[in-house]
Amino acid sequence: MAGTASVNIVLFLLCAAGVGASYYAYFVEQNVEQNEKYKAMCDINDQLSCTKVFATPYAKGFGVVGKYLGEKHILNQPNSVYGIFFYGALALLSLVNFSFIARIQLLLTFLSNGLSVYLAYLLLYVIKSICVVCVATYVINFLLFVFTIVKLRRLSKKPSKKAQKSENKQKKAAKKNK
Repeated sequence: MAGTASVNIVLFLLCAAGVGASYYAYFVEQNVEQNEKYKAMCDINDQLSCTKVFATPYAKGFGVVGKYLGEKHILNQPNSVYGIFFYGALALLSLVNFSFIARIQLLLTFLSNGLSVYLAYLLLYVIKSICVVCVATYVINFLLFVFTIVKLRRLSKKPSKKAQKSENKQKKAAKKNK
């Protein structure tokens, strides 16, 4: 459909940014696990610290998996691993122009925004530190949601009568030229 190509590019670029932010978060978390004194580029002070956030139990399995399934459970992965897979899958879905797929994207981005609200709450009221990388992913999630709505609207839009008439004229002209 006309107009969805530019939206798909924006969605793909947002997903690439999400993968990048998630990979950086994973990199920082791995360094924090190996060296408690590690300081990341995103550590500004005690209230703006990625390493402080990534050292908490909420940095794995969203603070829920380890609690209910155990710390050693295979699903108790760093949140960034989930992010890498999420953004990668969404990037692939953004290349497809079907309303059904766009609806799946909308559901996924809606859920990711719900998760962002939960994690932002944890940052502000439980951990009491802001993670710049985390906030960046929340912004990316919100923008993915907005642009997925735009994509779905463009895919659902019926062509105008003028566009249909123009298309019919082109088809008739093509038949005459054969």
